[in-house]
Amino acid sequence: MNDDDAAVSYMKKAYKIDSLNIRNVVPYLNMLIEDKKYEEAQKLMVSENYKSLINKNFQLKFLWYHNYLKGDFKKTLEVSKEPPLTNDYLTQVLTYAKLEDRKKVDSINKKYPYGTGVLLLWRANRAILHAVLKDRDSMYFYLQNMQFDYNYALYANGRREFDPYRNEERYKAFLRKNYLPVTSE
Repeated sequence: MNDDDAAVSYMKKAYKIDSLNIRNVVPYLNMLIEDKKYEEAQKLMVSENYKSLINKNFQLKFLWYHNYLKGDFKKTLEVSKEPPLTNDYLTQVLTYAKLEDRKKVDSINKKYPYGTGVLLLWRANRAILHAVLKDRDSMYFYLQNMQFDYNYALYANGRREFDPYRNEERYKAFLRKNYLPVTSE
């Protein structure tokens, strides 16, 4: 139900119990970022514990995500130019979408018509992109035409990019179709 405060509380408890377990560190950091606890997230990302557990590629991904959700798109762009993020479809298109560089987004989409990585996620990733671009019809097209299991619906619904659309009837229809709770009902 996207209850970030509760999630952060539980993740913090798990992290305190075993801060050397990567299965506690990653979700805790992710929830700090998503709950806009940027200073706490930054402290964790510079800690020796974090650096020893998380490989460089994931450190970059978390740094990108931190700046992206924080709204610092200049830093987001800088981080997105670091390998291996230069070949990460979603990182690239979301960075340029937030910078309102539609020409660059279209160029990336032309280069990677089905995105990169897991092909099953490409419709979800396109829906996320169109949510950022405020292309409602395209966003709903990809949401309604995803062929996935419950996990892909959870993945899509958990993204902050859909927050402005959550009260729209078309979005609620997507939730109902995938047996997800509609908070206003």
